[in-house]
Amino acid sequence: MLPKAGGAYVYIRRSFGAFAGFVFGWADWILYCGVVATVGVAFAEFLQQLTGSMTWPTGSVAVSVIALMTLIQLGGLQVGSWLLQWFSLIKVVGFLGIALACLLVPVGERAPPAIPAITSVEPSVWAAVAAFFLSWQVVQETYNGWGDSKYFSEENVNPGRSLPRALFGSVLIVAVVYLTLNIALLRVLDPADLAGSNIALADAAGRVLGEDSRRWITVLALISVVGILNNIVMLAPRILYAISRDGLFTKRATTVSVVGTPTVALLVTGSFAAFLAASGSFEALFRIVAFLGVSVQICYVLAFFMLRKREPTLPRPYRAVLYPWLPALALIATAGLWLGSLVVNPASALYGLGLVALSYPVYRALRRRTISTGTNAGEAQR
Repeated sequence: MLPKAGGAYVYIRRSFGAFAGFVFGWADWILYCGVVATVGVAFAEFLQQLTGSMTWPTGSVAVSVIALMTLIQLGGLQVGSWLLQWFSLIKVVGFLGIALACLLVPVGERAPPAIPAITSVEPSVWAAVAAFFLSWQVVQETYNGWGDSKYFSEENVNPGRSLPRALFGSVLIVAVVYLTLNIALLRVLDPADLAGSNIALADAAGRVLGEDSRRWITVLALISVVGILNNIVMLAPRILYAISRDGLFTKRATTVSVVGTPTVALLVTGSFAAFLAASGSFEALFRIVAFLGVSVQICYVLAFFMLRKREPTLPRPYRAVLYPWLPALALIATAGLWLGSLVVNPASALYGLGLVALSYPVYRALRRRTISTGTNAGEAQR
């Protein structure tokens, strides 16, 4: 319905005005910079496991791989798309192949899991609630990439038809791969083994295919991580580009190269993501990113309802199934996750909200500059 680059920013700005769009566009951009940083740290950790005795400085490796992927994206959308297709194919085939091996190869009898000693400590309802929300965050982040195609709406041929197909196809592929892997892992490993493993798939493959397979699983994990980096480094600059095009950030960020790359937005994104990777741990970054992601999701589900109320005559190539009940369920579930994240991880939530809060003085300064130059004055007044 709104085939513009920028994803959630476009919908929120259209629904709630320029300031709300800028705030949550800023949050969405920080979110994806955080994802790049998080995945860069993951790459460094997987590389350390692959090389064994060699010691790699995590921060330096993460910054280096982020810089490399940023330089690759300067080659244009075609280069990034080509890499995305091949990385995705290798990942899906590789993960499903290992999962099938774990499901089909006979596994020797496992010793029954050890029963923990009974203590005088009463089971904690709070601990169970905290564990539920922490697990939900991890699953949420696993599925989150299903909607990334919306950030490329403006560069998509016939988005009214192709985007819904891409969105539903992504959900189904992720669900099949993710659930198949989990079923396979539970067949081979005990819950205690899963909890204590950094790469559970490598441990499972080691049991059914031999210890030598661990190295190949780690290589597959590295390929998977590089594929994610390629996608997000290609995606995040388009948020900054969309914000800048509306006069809510520097106009330099709207610069597009002859090969279709928003060059300045890409370099700013890569630099900020590298800064985050050098300054934080994987887990801390992940919690901040997860909280920001849920915050943005709540806002664009609200925008979904607002657009139908304020602009009912807009052409809608796709109509939501079971409206308003299914979208309302999504809103309730996402709001529950947001509250759970706030209670369980208050420090991460505060860090995330602090980053978002920085948007207000920036917006005020940009608004004054926009009005003084007469650029997009009407939008700035909104």
